[in-house]
This record gives sequence, C-alpha cells and structure tokens, in this order.
Amino acid sequence: ILILFCSYSACLSQHEMKYKAGPNAPQWVQSMYMENPDAETVIQQYESYFQTNEFVKNEHTQYYKRWLRSISREVSFDANSDAGKAYIKKSRSLKAMKDENSEWSCIGPYDFDIDAASRSYAPGAAHVYTVKRCLSNPDFMYAGTATAGMWKSIDAGLTWTLTTRDLVLNGIFAIEIDHSNPDIAFFESGGNLYKTIDGGVNWSIIGDVAFQSQSHGVKDIVMSPDDSNIIYLTSNNGFYRTTDGGANWTQIMSGEFQEIELNPANSDMIYTIKVIGDYTEFHKSIDGGLTFTAQTSGWPSPQQAGDHQRRVEIAVTPADPSLVYANATGSANGGSGTYGIYVSNDEGNSWTFTCCGSQPAGPPSLSNINMMGWDKEGEDDGGQY
Repeated sequence: ILILFCSYSACLSQHEMKYKAGPNAPQWVQSMYMENPDAETVIQQYESYFQTNEFVKNEHTQYYKRWLRSISREVSFDANSDAGKAYIKKSRSLKAMKDENSEWSCIGPYDFDIDAASRSYAPGAAHVYTVKRCLSNPDFMYAGTATAGMWKSIDAGLTWTLTTRDLVLNGIFAIEIDHSNPDIAFFESGGNLYKTIDGGVNWSIIGDVAFQSQSHGVKDIVMSPDDSNIIYLTSNNGFYRTTDGGANWTQIMSGEFQEIELNPANSDMIYTIKVIGDYTEFHKSIDGGLTFTAQTSGWPSPQQAGDHQRRVEIAVTPADPSLVYANATGSANGGSGTYGIYVSNDEGNSWTFTCCGSQPAGPPSLSNINMMGWDKEGEDDGGQY
C-alpha cells in the first residue's frame, strides 16, 4: 500500500508551534527551527551535544521529541484511491476479526492507523483534544481526538461510538453542537469544516467557495445562544461569522486567532485572542461580532528581544459576567512556561497581572511557579504550552 508522507515542516506546522532559537542556542536547536530542517543532521547534532552537556528538559528538548514524533506519525492519503480503499478495507476486516475473537470491547479512541505499531510508542492510542456537551440534552456529547476522528456518546460519556469511520482524517481541535438539536454538530479537520444534521451518521464539508478555498486550522467554533444560525469561528486565516448555519462565512478580521468566549450576560459581547508575531492581543466586540477593538490596557506585552507570548486561554463565568480570566504562556525575564494569570474586572477593558511571582514569567521557583511545566512543585522551566 502506498502512503504519501507530507513534508516534515508542513506536518508540524498544523499542530505544533515553533519556538525561536536565541543567538546562543546550541547548533541542534538552530538547525531544528530552520525551514525544512534535515532530520539526520538535527539528530546527529542533538546526540553530539548531549554527550558533553548535561541534559536539561526545556521547551526545545520537548519540541524535539514532538518534532521527531511528527516525522514518523503524520501521514496523508486519498481515501478514494485504490490504495486508500484497500487501507480502509483492511482496517475494517482486522477490527471485525478482533471483535469476533475477543470477550472485550474497546470503546476507544482508536488510532486510525492500523500499522502504527511499527512506528509508535503507544500503537493504537489517541488522546482527546476536546469534548463538547449539548446544552439542551446533556446525555449527548462529542469528542475530538488527535489521531482518531470524532466520537459521540448518547449516555453522558459512559460509552462512545466513532462517527467518522468512513472519513480519512486526523486531529479534531474544535467542536460545536446546536444548543437545541444534538443531531446538528460541527468540527474542523484537515483544513475543512464539517457539519452533520443526523447525529454524525453523515458529515458534509460546508462553507462558500471563498471559505473552502483556504485551508483552515480552526481553533474554536462557538454558536450564538440566541440564534443557532449565527456561528463564530477562529482559524489561522481570521475571525469568521456566519448567519446561515455555516453555508456562507464572512471574514470579520484577518490574521491568526485562538479561542472565543461570549459574555454570559450579553451574547453580543464577544472576546477573542489574536496572535501577531511573538505576542497576542485581546479583542472585544459589543455588536455581535461585526466589529472588534483591541483592549491593551494591562494586557501581557513582552518588552525584551527574544521574549514571546503566543498562547492564551481565556474563561468567563456566569457567577460574575464582568470577570474575564486569561492564562498567558510564553517566555520572559529568563524563564518560560507560565507567563502570567491576568484578570479583568470590567469585561476585558483592562487587565491586572495576578500570578505568579512579581513579574511575567521569570526563573521558576516555589514563589514563582511554572504551571505549564512537568515538576509537580512548578519549579522547572518550559512546558507543553
């Protein structure tokens, strides 16, 4: 069976954020972050470096592990080709044989790749990126995985069924479910936006010609609680809005965007995060996503060359709709991982640094913990943020 591997850099760019090599970084780090790096060269330089230097876990060593994994695991092929059809047929026949001869049933998620055992540290395993629950019927849930497609539960998560067995796709990072109808759901994978109206039995690629012409790395999909035809979407290509359930999309802002949150007391007030180079911006709309304004007062802003702040998770609470929380990650003041926890008490108009330590990032310690790292006390640098 012929499997076509995508280029290393293309594979990685869809899932992993590249860090930057400082001027004093080891040669293996600088080689790894080059465009279209040569894997053999990087591996040799890495091994040579740690023969004479103490191994210290940081953002570069962790990225190195994920980069190597991406080289061996990222595959793509045409499901309609002879090779693709044969591959799916083989997968189904093996699953049927296993089910017939076993007293145990796996509820997943499964790695879609039946040949993963030859190149995976955990063959058959797939971790979950996101889980979404229907507001009107909480028994209905959907889960998106890193390598195994979309799963559905109708018993509040006790059992799960794969809904994308006939679709050749990998990671699903963003899901939305219609508030009043659990049979209507959305997800993005492989640059396309999918919709079902029959509970996942069938999925269709949606969007107008202009929208479909772009390959979208979608980070969030949020439906208006007042009108299920109004949906907001963030991707590497911009902030989008639809008023007809996803058939047509309007680009409200261009650029790379992360997540979306709606004010719990006012659905016309929308918050989103934009990435610009090495830093982020907090944007706010008060007219239902038609226009946005950057709110910069107190927002994290790297000041030194080489510092960065490229990832933020935000959260709101119905207990106090004026509150917005932001978990910012990045590198500054000689440390990386947790950049800072920021809080707004005025619907995102201004921000206050609240944690951790007395400054953004900095060397981790018990008084300046890094919540993004691996050490249980938060005293190590870096992390998978």
